[in-house]
Amino acid sequence: MYNVLIVDDDTLMRNALRAMISRFKNFQIIGEAANGAEAIAICRLYPVHLIFMDIIMPGMTGIEAGKKIKEDSPQTEICILSAYSDFHFAKEAMELHIKKYFSKPVSFLDISTYLENFSPSTYKSVCPQLSQALELANSQSFSETYAGLSSIINEIFSSQNASIESLKKTFIEIGHGLLDSLEYAD
Repeated sequence: MYNVLIVDDDTLMRNALRAMISRFKNFQIIGEAANGAEAIAICRLYPVHLIFMDIIMPGMTGIEAGKKIKEDSPQTEICILSAYSDFHFAKEAMELHIKKYFSKPVSFLDISTYLENFSPSTYKSVCPQLSQALELANSQSFSETYAGLSSIINEIFSSQNASIESLKKTFIEIGHGLLDSLEYAD
């Protein structure tokens, strides 16, 4: 399940995006924000895989908020929404490694095409450890599980940039993956 954050100062746009995204079973909207500061706060509280963010909002632009979010969580993927076709905004978005630049009004076809092909970089980087953890969780031997966890943890520590926030998000991601696998197993 991928966690999605919607950020737009226009309530109608947030509602429209929520209606579109909620039609996809692998995506859950974990929050909505009306400005960049709210978006940053939500991203610091929860693991977010994907953000749909307006470019022009009160307080700070989507680009400014995106830069701060990427500092804390470089694996979070950001899609910019804009009613403006200004090259300056597009250039800034590309420098931030924005995954997609949607022009408003956004159509369901645009969103669905993007979501159907979505493959976040976070999941790819955590996937080997998550797969190992799932195998251990399915084994019936406590001693095997216990011994295997230390090697997974060591691998995570050596593969991450070692910041506390990065490690915390990785472990949360693995935990969510394990919980999701239990939901599907029931």
